[in-house]
Amino acid sequence: MSQNYLRCGCFFPDGGDVLRPDISLLLPDNSADTRKWIEGTPDLIAEVLSFSTKAAYLGRKADRYLKLGVKEYWIIDPDSLKVEIWENKVDKWILYSDGKSRLFPGFQFRLGS
Repeated sequence: MSQNYLRCGCFFPDGGDVLRPDISLLLPDNSADTRKWIEGTPDLIAEVLSFSTKAAYLGRKADRYLKLGVKEYWIIDPDSLKVEIWENKVDKWILYSDGKSRLFPGFQFRLGS
């Protein structure tokens, strides 16, 4: 994969601003068009927090991802070495602070030593 592909934008079906999550993942049954960029909704989005992005990732972006049907949203905080995993359950986010993915059973996130 090229560097450009890895840093591609997501063109969501709501027609809003193009977003560039740190990680976007599509499951095999996802019908999003990925020929040039992602046109559609990824199944999983992960964002790495920084001081300047924290409010957006936990606010308006999270709200938009929820409405668009993102199944799981990971918030990775390298300063606190914590990962929050948010699962979309009937149009509301459920927070799991245990680092365990519900979308990928058996996968657990762990930061630090």
